[in-house]
Amino acid sequence: MSKNIIRKYKVSKHNSTVCGYPGRNYDWNLFDWEQKTEYDFSDMRYSKDSEYVPKELKGQLLGIKKAPKVFVDNCSFFIENDCQYLHVPYKWSEQATVYRVRANESMRAGEIYRGTKVIRQSAIKENGIWYWVLECEQ
Repeated sequence: MSKNIIRKYKVSKHNSTVCGYPGRNYDWNLFDWEQKTEYDFSDMRYSKDSEYVPKELKGQLLGIKKAPKVFVDNCSFFIENDCQYLHVPYKWSEQATVYRVRANESMRAGEIYRGTKVIRQSAIKENGIWYWVLECEQ
């Protein structure tokens, strides 16, 4: 019985899409991978009516907020099963936006990538660097 091949590729504009568009269309220096930027929400307030806002924050000023941590999602509503994507702050200090970054289609489960069939695609962070990890058939 042979083991599957595990391949790691650093997440980059060359092997990723951003909100469904080619990663090359974006300035990757504007992504905040390490929570270094802040956004001033000024006079915006937390909702008084939302059930998702903790009681102690209802109606309070948002103020200055750091960019959220990058996190991994595997919601099959947006992407195939056995695939993951990242939520990454983009232009946080200007717009406070978070974009969905995922591996190119050719790296997704069920596709042939560099001569082998991808069984599972995931995202991991090692030593401060994000990677697409492909589990491929032997």
